[in-house]
Amino acid sequence: MALPELTNIHESFLTLSLMARERFGGSLGGRLLLRQEFNAEGAAVVIAASVAGAASLCVDGDAERLREGLRGGHVDFVVATL
Repeated sequence: MALPELTNIHESFLTLSLMARERFGGSLGGRLLLRQEFNAEGAAVVIAASVAGAASLCVDGDAERLREGLRGGHVDFVVATL
């Protein structure tokens, strides 16, 4: 899996930053972002959340796509079941 477009990562970061200012006192530190489906958009959101200081949990029925994210460095670890 290739890195998502930089503009998509930036747009996701701006959206998360706005949400942080409006709801969480300006910081996403210590927050958990839940993402369904690890596609190109999902990868952009996960990367942006990491830059913004949040942890991410991405749930996807396609295990191979998650393993590709792991090999690409977008995901820190993959589990088979929760």
